[in-house]
Amino acid sequence: MINYRAGAAVLAMLSTAACAAPGTTPATVPSGCAATEVRWSAPVKEPRLTHVTLKQGDGDLTGRVVMDEPFAPSITGVTAPADWTAMLATSLSDETGIKVETGPAVLPDGDIGFPMAVADDPSIPQPLFYEGVTSVSAEFTVSCATPVTGAFTSWTTIEFGGLACGHSAPPEDALGRLARPHCPATPAPRPSGYVDAVPFDEPTPS
Repeated sequence: MINYRAGAAVLAMLSTAACAAPGTTPATVPSGCAATEVRWSAPVKEPRLTHVTLKQGDGDLTGRVVMDEPFAPSITGVTAPADWTAMLATSLSDETGIKVETGPAVLPDGDIGFPMAVADDPSIPQPLFYEGVTSVSAEFTVSCATPVTGAFTSWTTIEFGGLACGHSAPPEDALGRLARPHCPATPAPRPSGYVDAVPFDEPTPS
């Protein structure tokens, strides 16, 4: 079962536990040790942005990249052979019941459709387009003659979306909320209880 915990504090604790002490070299997996018998800590799952493009308006066809952080699986805390990435991904998939990927996060080819709110403030015409993944991280212990410990981080899904910087309400999706601070400006929050005026047809005088 996956523990759904958002927040850098949890991942910081995981990273600290998995990394070697400052000034030391991580241990190396002994020869002949394969990641076939693995024990896992409770996995931590969270959204991570990988790419954000800002456009200046409808006429801006290319936009400007304001954030680009490619994401790929990684092993920390121990120097492991290259084939451990696939073995750990398979083991963590079995542990969680969710497919854990083995390669870099890349959007599939093809057209992608998504809903995008309309700007409420015409003075903020910029839209943002973003990509991101759902990452999964966990500490592991591999049963060998000398147990091997470390941490494995990968991803399970990749998504693409967009938002209007001039829309007053924050995005509902987690990646959108992470992307919104890359807007050059956003409208001031609306008062609590604010309701948009709903137009109605007035009766025609007889």
